[in-house]
Amino acid sequence: MNTKKKVCFLLADGAEETEVVTPVDLLRRAGVEVTLAGVRLADDAEGLSRTSHGLGLAADVAFDGDIDGFDMVVVPGGMRGVQNLLAADEVADALRDAHARGIWVAAICAGPWVPAKAGVLGQRPYTCYPGCQGEIDGGTNWQDRPVVIDAEEKVLTSQAAGTAIPFALAIIEVLCGRPAADQVAAAIVWKPSAR
Repeated sequence: MNTKKKVCFLLADGAEETEVVTPVDLLRRAGVEVTLAGVRLADDAEGLSRTSHGLGLAADVAFDGDIDGFDMVVVPGGMRGVQNLLAADEVADALRDAHARGIWVAAICAGPWVPAKAGVLGQRPYTCYPGCQGEIDGGTNWQDRPVVIDAEEKVLTSQAAGTAIPFALAIIEVLCGRPAADQVAAAIVWKPSAR
């Protein structure tokens, strides 16, 4: 029986690169199989998706809405990327399907707007980039914390590029356990109190 965890990471043009590259890197260090799924990418001449600051990233596959076999779906931020994800009906459908089937949904920065519009956040605690909560629920259930984990609903949210490492470590913890998250944190010499 294969117990390796699998994560579908949604990649749209305009995604915030730190919120893609950092979690993908740390998840792969933890042995998680990550698939970068391109959502309606407007590939440039080199066949790459362009992030919010011009970094070229290549998707592993084109996203077709199928989340079978995944343990989590991750939505990065970056306003243009989020707008592209909001415009893709297959993303909302996939997030609703994931939530109904008990598959984790994670989002960072402006990314929580996507599962919120799909009806996944409901009236539960979450966090996002400070200021985006008005688009989600007017801030009713927003918490000013780096990461919010709703284990009951299997929703994990985070605030911004500056919380990408805690976001990734929280994902590792919910999927693989605290020892795996601690091992990755030690390997990258993560010291949250250091400046």
